[in-house]
Amino acid sequence: MSQKTKLTILFVAFTLIPLVIFGSFFYLQARSILQAVRIAQLNNIADLKKDKIETFFNERRADIRSVQNFLNVKRNLPLVSLLPGDETSAAYATALRELDGQLKPFQVAKKDFEIEYLRLVLEKARGNMSLASRLADIPRQNLYEKLQKYEIDKDSFRAEKQDPNNTHL
Repeated sequence: MSQKTKLTILFVAFTLIPLVIFGSFFYLQARSILQAVRIAQLNNIADLKKDKIETFFNERRADIRSVQNFLNVKRNLPLVSLLPGDETSAAYATALRELDGQLKPFQVAKKDFEIEYLRLVLEKARGNMSLASRLADIPRQNLYEKLQKYEIDKDSFRAEKQDPNNTHL
């Protein structure tokens, strides 16, 4: 065997083989780290979703508990539950009509609350839409849409209203 061939074999044995072994080791290690990071991210997302779902259902339970105390619901819900879909029964029709009538005031109350809440937020933010958006924890575009929907003038809350005692121009 020639000297050149021996040197080539030694070069391969001492450089390329360790390079392939270390490269494979680091590749496998990096792969497992990336998998662990991705799994942790997915677990965090799952936890956030779980929290949102739990919050939603807890709010609905609270809504149900508060509605259960209404006299209209206490009186009519048992009738509707006992006679489901029996539209020929006068008692069922009356109970259903009264329960449906209860929904409209809730919608009106929600609208009134939302209008008052938006006015309070705008007053606190002095008409600054960015600040009002952060205070209300809603996107600014949604805030603009709600103001337009309820015909609320954001400019009427601006801090530029002059102080009567202020004589500076």
